[in-house]
Amino acid sequence: MSFEKYLENELNKPVNDNYYDPDGNSARAVVVRGFWGEVWWQYKAYPDRVSCELHRFKGFDTTIGWFVNFPVMFLLAPIIPVLAGRYSYRESIAEYRLIYERSKRGGSG
Repeated sequence: MSFEKYLENELNKPVNDNYYDPDGNSARAVVVRGFWGEVWWQYKAYPDRVSCELHRFKGFDTTIGWFVNFPVMFLLAPIIPVLAGRYSYRESIAEYRLIYERSKRGGSG
């Protein structure tokens, strides 16, 4: 069986637990969304990342790296979600591919 067929079969299996969130960041959710769906999800999550970084400001105890990182987050705002979406999608596919390769060799996974 090819990897594409294996992936299709895995994604068509019913979800048996109450913890799966289609809007989450599990490998299944990412692959179901697809590459462009994941990029869109990363764009929607980006304001939360900026807010989280803003809460790391500690007045005089703030590191110099924060003062560099925070403005860069705004300069690269159009690019970072695309890169994050690409990375997340590739890692999710790689996770499924690893399980597929192990099952082909007869190993447990």
